[in-house]
Amino acid sequence: IARATWAKAGVKPGVKVDAESYTGAAYIFIEQATGNNAIIVAAGAAGRVSTLDVEAKADLIESAAIFVTQLEQPIAATLRGLQIARAAGVTTILNPAPAATLPDSMLALCDFLTPNESEAEALTGLPVTSVDEARIAAAALLAKGVGAVIITLGDNGALYHDANQSVHV
Repeated sequence: IARATWAKAGVKPGVKVDAESYTGAAYIFIEQATGNNAIIVAAGAAGRVSTLDVEAKADLIESAAIFVTQLEQPIAATLRGLQIARAAGVTTILNPAPAATLPDSMLALCDFLTPNESEAEALTGLPVTSVDEARIAAAALLAKGVGAVIITLGDNGALYHDANQSVHV
């Protein structure tokens, strides 16, 4: 399904996926009463993306207007992509999912960071159970070098926070 969707959209996979492997899958469990969810990721081919794979696509990354990445491939590959993009002046966006501990040096490569509440908590060690707490966590992420933070807050919308403004939608 993924390969057919990519082909239709003109996307060319950067990692070879053979007949015996799969592209990856996420299993999402939703608690009916509250809507809370848990996501379990089986990385598949994404788990095999290496820094060498990313470096082989450096010209593509450097020519992009925006580089978007996440943490479903090894963190070293994500970091290398952010480094290449930043060195070329490309706008960088990191969705830090699934949640992981990341070094401040990696966060400083992000023009935009898009965590949900639990990912923001994991990255800052601060609770994020309200808009006010989200602002505090966002400010902590800015102090780590992130350019702007967009924290998704489930039923409570999203918070955009940068050095000049904080907007809850």
